[in-house]
Amino acid sequence: FFCNHVDNAVNTCEHAKSIGNTMNENGSTDLSFKIFFDSIPDHLPVKPRELIPHWEAIKSKFEGMEEHPLLCPSDETKQRLLELSIQFEKKMTPESWYNSDDGIKTLVEDFENKMNTTKFCVADTKKILETNEWQELKSSIIPVREG
Repeated sequence: FFCNHVDNAVNTCEHAKSIGNTMNENGSTDLSFKIFFDSIPDHLPVKPRELIPHWEAIKSKFEGMEEHPLLCPSDETKQRLLELSIQFEKKMTPESWYNSDDGIKTLVEDFENKMNTTKFCVADTKKILETNEWQELKSSIIPVREG
């Protein structure tokens, strides 16, 4: 990135070349379960700390599902994300790059390709917890409250 897109970043570029590429390009971790787990208290009468003892059971159940219902960004949100991405590119890259064939045009195409997938969707916690297969586990993690 620094070698190709940041003018006058010679030292950073040389350092990046010297250590090599230690990550996959655009490498990322699948955060589906973490997002699901963290949002459970938004849908059940349970405090986050009360879920910790059930981490493995919840994870096993979640990962055992063949398919997760998804929540995906609306068209309005996608458009706003694209606009913000373009603004960022224009602020962070030289004009010669973002006006080139590899610039904004490519960014828009790449963005649209990714938005036509489920890459920006998350598991729909509410729908998952409403399914029959989650009722037994759900009842075991909701603490009995006195009073």
